[in-house]
Amino acid sequence: MKLARVRRLLPALALAFLAGCAAMESAPKDAPGYTARGYTYLQRGRYDEAIADYSRALQLNPRYAEAHHGRGLAYGNLGQTGRAMEEFNRALALDPRHAGALTSRAIAYWNMGELDRAIADATRALAINPKIEVAYTARGAAYLDKGREAEALADFNRALEVNSRSAFAYYQRGRAYAQSRRPEQAIRDYTKAIEIEPSAEAYSARAVAYADRAQYDAAIADLDRALKLDGRSVAAYRNRGLVYKAKGDYARAIADLSQAIELSPKAAYLYAGRAGVYGKLGRHAEAVEDYTRALELNSRDGLTFSNRAAAYFVLQDYESAWDDVHRGERLGFKFDPTFLQALKQASGRER
Repeated sequence: MKLARVRRLLPALALAFLAGCAAMESAPKDAPGYTARGYTYLQRGRYDEAIADYSRALQLNPRYAEAHHGRGLAYGNLGQTGRAMEEFNRALALDPRHAGALTSRAIAYWNMGELDRAIADATRALAINPKIEVAYTARGAAYLDKGREAEALADFNRALEVNSRSAFAYYQRGRAYAQSRRPEQAIRDYTKAIEIEPSAEAYSARAVAYADRAQYDAAIADLDRALKLDGRSVAAYRNRGLVYKAKGDYARAIADLSQAIELSPKAAYLYAGRAGVYGKLGRHAEAVEDYTRALELNSRDGLTFSNRAAAYFVLQDYESAWDDVHRGERLGFKFDPTFLQALKQASGRER
């Protein structure tokens, strides 16, 4: 069973920088005052109000780098990565040594998959201020995604030396342990992250670690908790569906995978996952429908061609099965020789 591994935990971007900000002013009078109140709104998840205050600060002082940084954080938390990057770039054009903006941009680059840029920005931030635990964690996450596990673990450990209460660092170190097949240590770190700051991402990640150890009930309990925190988590619904499949509870598996599809109807892997459950139930025609939809969304998935070929075989549609074999082979997929031999015998043809 291959669960979706939660990789992108977008923290409330650079919250480590907020602790030192001034308290919210009830009636700000200048750019620093509006910026301080904007950070308070940011901490409370009131992102639109935060943006309004940062914008007012910039009306009063268009060269106030901190307001651009704060507005970028708010946009980032709203999922508007492009606008966030614009604000971080503006902050750094005004103040190239703004360690907070460098760190926030590093996190944004990491979330965008631009790993070398993330590492470069985090390294610049740490050269300015070596006590920014978020910068160590962001750089470690980028190292991990590049397969540089030793450097990643070193950065996560440094982050936790600076701030032993960093849920972000524990989560990322747990991810490193999971990636290196150390599930006990991964579960320990995910648990610590949850104790500090419960999140759907951390519960989902711990669920994957439990499922890897065939602890399915524990995995389902964590995915239940994840969905209570984020009822629109596609990964949590998908993972819980696959755990139910592993337990043989196919009705619940289909229900969860269908919910994931409703939330993300253009995700090919979700249709392929539900098709696998239909196959377990002997509902092969429905499996073919889902595999077909998956291939409409991603026509370069050799495994899905293989699975659809198997469904066609059971339905005795050997011509369609051979067609999928040929299409999969053109993509470089290696079919099971036993299946190919059975298809040859059943169809009465060699290829």
